[in-house]
Amino acid sequence: MNRVNANCKILIYFVATFLITWLLWLPGVLASQVSISLPEQIIFPLVILGTFVPSVMGIIFVRQEKQSGILRRW
Repeated sequence: MNRVNANCKILIYFVATFLITWLLWLPGVLASQVSISLPEQIIFPLVILGTFVPSVMGIIFVRQEKQSGILRRW
């Protein structure tokens, strides 16, 4: 894998992780800052899911690279 391809994949990881995490956290942020009333039974699970997004995305990206053999080269 060349350096440009690796940098592109790292950028995709960070952007995807950031976007998915904040999409899950957005209802909680809006409920606390704006007068939107959402039940805590909806907000709390979304916050917990958003917390695990970086780990899940990391596992997904490593699994993709494992299929291409990068882990054997390490």
